[in-house]
Amino acid sequence: MSLLLQDPKLWRGRAQLYGVARGGDRVDYVQGPKIGKWTWDSSQNPLLHKLEAEVYQASLNASDRLQQKKQELVATGRYTPAGIKDELRAFAAAHVKPTLERAKAELETAQRSISERRAKVKAVPPAAKPDDAVTAMRKMEARTVLRGMGRRQLVNLLAGENPDPLLLEAALETPAYMVPNIDHILRKHIEQAAIDKHFGPELEQLDDLDNAINDAAKVASVVAADITRELQGIQAVPTVGEQNDARRERAEFVDQNGHEKYFNRGSAA
Repeated sequence: MSLLLQDPKLWRGRAQLYGVARGGDRVDYVQGPKIGKWTWDSSQNPLLHKLEAEVYQASLNASDRLQQKKQELVATGRYTPAGIKDELRAFAAAHVKPTLERAKAELETAQRSISERRAKVKAVPPAAKPDDAVTAMRKMEARTVLRGMGRRQLVNLLAGENPDPLLLEAALETPAYMVPNIDHILRKHIEQAAIDKHFGPELEQLDDLDNAINDAAKVASVVAADITRELQGIQAVPTVGEQNDARRERAEFVDQNGHEKYFNRGSAA
C-alpha cells in the first residue's frame, strides 16, 4: 500500500518558501525558492511523521522565524542594513541553526533506519527453525539433481510460471560455486523473484520512505541555502518567469498606501 496521499487536497505545507497575503488570514506561498508540498500520509508511518514535523515543517518554521525577526528589526527604524545583518546572524546562531542541525540529524537517523531495514531483505529469509532430517535430505538430493540439469531445464523449473518450491529453495540456499550450472544471470533472477515474493510490500514501503526522505532533505537544503544567502546579504538572481510573477503580484496585491503586502507566516498553509 502506497504511503502517498492520492488526493492533492490533503497535501500539506507550501509550494514555495515565501507567502503573499490575499486578504484576511489567507497566504499563498508563491514567492521564493520552490519547496513542494508534503505529499505523504504521515498518519500511516511514524518515520513519515517525524520527517514532516522535525525536518520539513521545522525547516520552514526556521525560515519564517528569521524573516519575522528581520521585519521586526526593520520596523524599529533603529538599525542600518549592516546592523540588521549583525542582529540576524546572532538570532540565527541562537534560534535557527540549532533547528536546522536537528533536522539534519533526523535525516541521518531516518536514512540509517532504512539502510538497516534493506540489509535484512534477503532472497532466503532466516529460517524460524533448522530443517529437520527429512527436509535436509530432500534439499541435498535436490542440489544433486540441479547440478545435472541443463540451462533450459533450470530456467523452466526455477524461473518459469510455476517454479518448483523445493528446487528453488535448495538453489537459493546453496553457494554459487556448488551449483555452477546456475549462471549469474539466472541466480540474480530467482533471487529477485524470491525477494519480491517475501518482501514485496516491505520494499514498496521502503521505496516510499526513501522518496519521503529525499523530499524532506530537499526542503532542509533549500531553506539552509536561502538562510545563508540572507545572512550573507546575497540575493538570488530571479529567473525571467519569477520576475514576471513578481510584477504581476506587485500589480495585484498592494495596500491602500501602495505598499506590497508580502510576509511569512510561522505555520504551514
